[in-house]
Amino acid sequence: MKHLKSRKHHSKAFRKQAVELLLTGKTFRELSDELGVSRSALIRWRDEYLADMAEVPADTMEMSPHKMVQELQRLRKENEKLKLHQEILKKAMGILSDLPPNGMP
Repeated sequence: MKHLKSRKHHSKAFRKQAVELLLTGKTFRELSDELGVSRSALIRWRDEYLADMAEVPADTMEMSPHKMVQELQRLRKENEKLKLHQEILKKAMGILSDLPPNGMP
């Protein structure tokens, strides 16, 4: 009577951590030996992980490519404006922190 291999089931969190280790530079062989999983399982987990990461956000599903470009341009302008405001606030904090304790220059 042949013994059938029982298939191990790993949690989604375990698979995610394995793929993140793989993406940080570990080789399939190193990770496979370390975790005790097959190379083909790691490849499948990586492909699933990358597919999940590549999914389109729900708020852009109904946008045309032209509207997406416009939204990207708007967000870039807004980002630059926020960076400028942040720099101004940093400079103001530096000026205010240099004042003498009694508030007189």
